[in-house]
Amino acid sequence: MAGQLEVDPDALRALAAALSAEADEIECADASGPVAAAADAMTGSAVGGAADRARLPLWTALRGAADRLREMSVVAKENADDYAAAERRFRRQLGAEER
Repeated sequence: MAGQLEVDPDALRALAAALSAEADEIECADASGPVAAAADAMTGSAVGGAADRARLPLWTALRGAADRLREMSVVAKENADDYAAAERRFRRQLGAEER
């Protein structure tokens, strides 16, 4: 049937798990070491100063990216659960009407 919506709850759950794993990786990333090393190696230069000032914004951006991925993961899992529950209800109702 044209235009029929089909949802794969398992694919949504897999997406949720992948997004969560990526968020974990980002949260574990510690960019402060390399940025600090660059700042220390170029003390007194414009690049060193820029690297030093980039520490907090970089940390904030990484945490923000991880947070967004986690939110997307939660939404994907909730949608998978909702679609699966709706499918079960529909099948029960269909079975009851056929009797």
